[in-house]
Amino acid sequence: MFSCRRWGLGLTITACLAAGAENLLKNPSFEEVESGYPAHWRQSVSPMEGAYARLDDTGGFEGSRCVALHNPRSYEKEPANNWSQNLVSDYIGMELTLSGSVKTTDVTEAALWLQCWQRDPARILRVFSTGDNSRLTGTKDWTTVTTRAKVPVGTDFLVVRCVLKGQGTAWFDGIALAATDEPPPKGKKPDTSDTSDRSDKSDKAKSAGSSALAGTEDSIKRLREANEALVETNRALRESNSVLSEQIKVLQLELQSLREQLRQAVPAPTAPAQEPTKENVPPLVPHGDDAEE
Repeated sequence: MFSCRRWGLGLTITACLAAGAENLLKNPSFEEVESGYPAHWRQSVSPMEGAYARLDDTGGFEGSRCVALHNPRSYEKEPANNWSQNLVSDYIGMELTLSGSVKTTDVTEAALWLQCWQRDPARILRVFSTGDNSRLTGTKDWTTVTTRAKVPVGTDFLVVRCVLKGQGTAWFDGIALAATDEPPPKGKKPDTSDTSDRSDKSDKAKSAGSSALAGTEDSIKRLREANEALVETNRALRESNSVLSEQIKVLQLELQSLREQLRQAVPAPTAPAQEPTKENVPPLVPHGDDAEE
């Protein structure tokens, strides 16, 4: 039987995906550690004193570890600090479910993101967020969050992110990404009671009209998705520019500090002694016998 567990607070769909569903993520509960960091995960934190992304080994939702993000205050421009994992494979057209458990203290917002990336040119085609269903804010004990996604055409790889926006502290554990195993809805059987030519023509006309309507709706949906992808790409570019700008400011301050230290450590050069020249040599003064003459 397929079973799942929850430490102290009941069951969770984070560990209980559909029976037999494969979790596409590696080290989803952050128990595997390499050089002090959770294996297969990367952290991204924009420079700010007191902000951090760290492995928390004081106890997680499903085991002994989880990951944490902390922002002492909100950034001037939101960088969406996060833990992330990339998945490179052919997921186009797949229906996926992203879920996980999140605990928060005084946060502006915490969420899980699934980004669908195109490699060339590099851009985000679509972003799915658990915050789209319900925003997780303030202080909450371990809470299960989830979102469903259909991977759009053109996707080369996926990025799963555990995200903290604004300020506060958030813990993440038991992250799962799996194919949604649901059969398509059953359609109505065609009515074959009337076999006349008129009925056959009517059915064909209805079928053609339905196909045209479906094509129009599909076109509208693709346009809407393309517009959403463009908006998200612009947002991601703004965030990247903001992060680069902050890093450049930090490097400029460090360079200025190094210059000041170097100036204080190295004394100013002294002017070399002036060599005598013909112009500054005093005239000869006669002395001895020459002076008497």
